[in-house]
Amino acid sequence: MTEAGTPSESTVDDSNGRFAARILAVFAVAALLTWALLAMMWSGTVRLPISGTVAQLAVNLLVAAAVFLLVKSRRDLAGVAVLQLILAFVISLVEISAGSVFTWYLGVGLVVWALKLRDVLVAVAAAAAFTAVGFVYAFPTLFGLVPTVALVASLVIAATAVGRWLLARRTARLG
Repeated sequence: MTEAGTPSESTVDDSNGRFAARILAVFAVAALLTWALLAMMWSGTVRLPISGTVAQLAVNLLVAAAVFLLVKSRRDLAGVAVLQLILAFVISLVEISAGSVFTWYLGVGLVVWALKLRDVLVAVAAAAAFTAVGFVYAFPTLFGLVPTVALVASLVIAATAVGRWLLARRTARLG
């Protein structure tokens, strides 16, 4: 801490690493949930009680709410979390009206956090999410591969969460 009671820059960097790991973990769970929804929709063996896009709306809003709850103690991040709630709602409405298969919110939300936290691993996770969305739109006739692509993207996001968590622990031990 500095004299004025504000955290020093190294403390904020360590804290940003821990928050980035937590945020990535939330997005990884959401990506895996999205994959599960896609797998159920394409398998045909399990009928969803609600449409996949409405279920995805719920996933988007739950992700934004979970991240808000994680970061609300940090004033510098709480404003971005409120923006994420609004962004999740707007993107979800657009996705429902367009009949989107894989959510754009995972990529957009991770890009916003990558810019705010200045974290490369969050940016890598965002790239994985956008790659899955890009595949869905680039190859609309290859519906059978969509769950596989979503799973790979989900696993990349999960791997970045684990990597960021390990880096935050290492930094905390060394610092």
